[in-house]
Amino acid sequence: MNARLFLALWVAGLPGIVAAAVLVLPQIVAGHHLPISLPLVELASAAQSAVFLALFVMVGVVLAPMVALHAPAFEAWLLHRPVAAALRPQIAPGLLGGILGGIVYGTMLLPLGVSEVAVHDVAVVPFIEHQHPALVDMRMEVAMPGLPL
Repeated sequence: MNARLFLALWVAGLPGIVAAAVLVLPQIVAGHHLPISLPLVELASAAQSAVFLALFVMVGVVLAPMVALHAPAFEAWLLHRPVAAALRPQIAPGLLGGILGGIVYGTMLLPLGVSEVAVHDVAVVPFIEHQHPALVDMRMEVAMPGLPL
């Protein structure tokens, strides 16, 4: 196992774990009585998630070479090679996949009204509101009462 690659990938995943424990967990348990303090629950959740992340990163680092999968940016960084050169072959497929994914996702939501789109993807609302403010006003209040617009 490549220990340096494991460590780099594990450390790269830790901010997401900390963010989930500190930002999301309090919202999930809000209004519920906890037998222990919230900071202790956050710490336990983060520790558990970090252990699971380590386990899955280890499995990935061990098994990925068997199926010709790589982490080119991290591998280049660890070998002191240019990261941009390692990522260059992925730019066109990444852009193509992102554009096609956006088209598919957008066309799946197109038949829904603006309020239903907001329920499925709240991040869409500011863009719709900016371009078509009249579409959002009444329908959003019906779908999501109290949502600040």
